[in-house]
Amino acid sequence: MGRLNSGKLVIVSVFSIATVLIGAYYFLTSNDSPITIQRPAHFGLPIDTGRVTVQGASLGRQLFNDALLSKHQKVSCASCHQQTASYADQGRKLSIGDQGMYTKRNAPVLINMIWKNRFFADGRASRLEETVINAINDTLELNSNLTLILDRVKQHPVYSKKIKSIFQTEEINKIHIVNVLVQYLRTLNSWDSKYDRTLQGSSIFNKNERAGLMLFEKECASCHVPPFFHSTEAIIDRNSYKLLSPSLRNIDHSAPYMQDGRFKNLDSLLLLHPFEFPQAVQKRKLNEEERKSIIIFLKTLSDEHFLNPNSY
Repeated sequence: MGRLNSGKLVIVSVFSIATVLIGAYYFLTSNDSPITIQRPAHFGLPIDTGRVTVQGASLGRQLFNDALLSKHQKVSCASCHQQTASYADQGRKLSIGDQGMYTKRNAPVLINMIWKNRFFADGRASRLEETVINAINDTLELNSNLTLILDRVKQHPVYSKKIKSIFQTEEINKIHIVNVLVQYLRTLNSWDSKYDRTLQGSSIFNKNERAGLMLFEKECASCHVPPFFHSTEAIIDRNSYKLLSPSLRNIDHSAPYMQDGRFKNLDSLLLLHPFEFPQAVQKRKLNEEERKSIIIFLKTLSDEHFLNPNSY
């Protein structure tokens, strides 16, 4: 979920767009306890304030991990977005979709998405609902469609019962499926790293981490903006593609890096990164000591609680 498609935009049907726009109505009739999304003060208010409920997010997580969503039931969302890798595809340059073919992009992390309003590498989507629908429809990803998934969910003894209970309805529809998946995505928030604890006063950087932070702020922060460390505006790469900078949170756990996964570690990424984006502030080559210093800081962005599958 959330990858750039193979040069072709997945066309979302008029019906799918309509379901997204009226989806909020079904939250109002939900028979479920709402979840208050926790956040540190330095995060500010989220952009996406959509309703999240206990049962809704729980069912969304089940579907996220179920190959039922793919056409041939060979892959799930979690096949390419693993929690231990900050919901990237750990160790893979490119992911393998339902048809056994490689995707065109390295799977991005799925993190702190309620504080974003642009999704996919080119930022073409403005809502989480769009990312779900595109991932389902993409022939290189789940290679499926909501009609097929709806039929399967209706026949599933557990899922059908849960949706009817959550939304107080006897008629399950596509909106319900998209909504519970989005509810789960809204819960994927990481803010318990050493960096966050230092900002909150419960931890403190050592001198090497402070030095790395200062260098990062000088060389990297114009594109990877704290506290989320992702970009809000697209930047042009060396191939003239418009790309959004992904979040650097938990980056020590989400290798390989860049859109095609060509950098296997942080040192190689920092060594060649200046030449990838002509518009980037950091245009000079970092020396070995500078790269080590920034890497020390980047490791303070790791949130072990978020990365632990048993924490949810």
